[in-house]
Amino acid sequence: MWLLMALTLVGFSGDLLRYTITWTGYGLVALALIVTAAVMLYRNRSWLQPLIAPTPLLLFTAWCGLSITWSEYRLETSIAWLIQLTIIGLGFTTAALLTREEFLQAFASALRAIVAGSLIFELGVALFTGDGLIPPAYFYGNDLEFFFGSGAPQKSTAAFPSTMYWSYGHLIEGGAIQGLPGNRNLLAMVTLFAIATTVTQLLDARLRKSYGLAFLAVAFYTLWRTRSATSLVTLGFMLLGAALVFAGRRIERRWRWALYAGVGTVLISGAVLVVRNYEEVFALMNRSSDMSGRGDIWRAVLQFGAERPVTGHGWISYWAPWLPQFDDLGVVGPTAHQQAHNAFLDVWMQTGHIGVALFALVVFATLVRAWWQAIDRPTAGPLTATHALGFILAIGLVVQSTTESRLLVEGYWFLLCFIAFASRQHRHELPSTQPIRQVIQASVAVPDRRKAGNR
Repeated sequence: MWLLMALTLVGFSGDLLRYTITWTGYGLVALALIVTAAVMLYRNRSWLQPLIAPTPLLLFTAWCGLSITWSEYRLETSIAWLIQLTIIGLGFTTAALLTREEFLQAFASALRAIVAGSLIFELGVALFTGDGLIPPAYFYGNDLEFFFGSGAPQKSTAAFPSTMYWSYGHLIEGGAIQGLPGNRNLLAMVTLFAIATTVTQLLDARLRKSYGLAFLAVAFYTLWRTRSATSLVTLGFMLLGAALVFAGRRIERRWRWALYAGVGTVLISGAVLVVRNYEEVFALMNRSSDMSGRGDIWRAVLQFGAERPVTGHGWISYWAPWLPQFDDLGVVGPTAHQQAHNAFLDVWMQTGHIGVALFALVVFATLVRAWWQAIDRPTAGPLTATHALGFILAIGLVVQSTTESRLLVEGYWFLLCFIAFASRQHRHELPSTQPIRQVIQASVAVPDRRKAGNR
């Protein structure tokens, strides 16, 4: 489980390493974790039967790899695809070697460490710097010149764009905090996931109540201090998901379609109202109608993607700022953004209509499998809160993907892949306490109960 904790810390607060030991140090740490995971998988290779891999995930990944043949930046596409494959492998390894309960324990512990560490970090910056903190790694070597070219801000001056600060030191004075992830929206998402996992552990009596409640108080304070509008919307959808699970477990199967129809109607109606009254909605959230410059980025991405709408310009995940295609694509004011701030729009620009359709299928299939796993009673053991966690986390990932492209990279892509692999266990109707390696072994010897009419 320590490997999962390390993967979570690196995947969800990678800037902590990049801002201190540079990209080179971050790469070495990531490589060490990858090698360790490969060794652990090799040592447990005896259980490797025919692998159960989500078909949509395989198809989307294959399409991203195929885009190397027509990519405008083949080297970068090749590297991005290898990284994508590696993270998929890490997701599979985690689902294969850990039970659902073991995953929850390690994942929740790492998330709580990030949240607590972020508050301590923000307190230190507020007390000892006064003017915020610029990432120390920017003063090593030529990092700024490498990423920003001749227009890079001068070191140790006030020329740094505000978005490049690691922390503003606002904890005491009351402004927004960014924590170890270096971004208030990302800190808010980590905090939301930490809240979800901690509540799950409390409901299943897997965490000391006093400790869990104390952390929840800290977590909700952290969430409030991020001032993240995206997180509030995401929290609302995650609560809706939890309510759906609660209702879905208590109604007969024949009435679930009525539940789906009702929820779909509410969501569609709500989306229409938001679109028609978006200025008033964003004003209530204290945000500009173009979502803090995202509108400009979306328009630029749509224009660029329209040049090759069917196949896209080539897979890249996060944009490479040294490429001419991306050096000024996402510039808003003094800041160059290296993402489309919408995962689906990003995928469309990079892999075209075919790629975004496959990606949407990955997300939809993962949500559906996680939903059935959340509400269908297993053949052995009780139906617990842990069964529903994958569905709740998947909802958070999807909602975040509408304003951020993080779902395509690092810990967020890893989490989606893990849920995609882990939710396949439902297909075999085996106890949730078994990792995938036991599921695969059992499926070879035990016929599928659904085919036998015992569902």
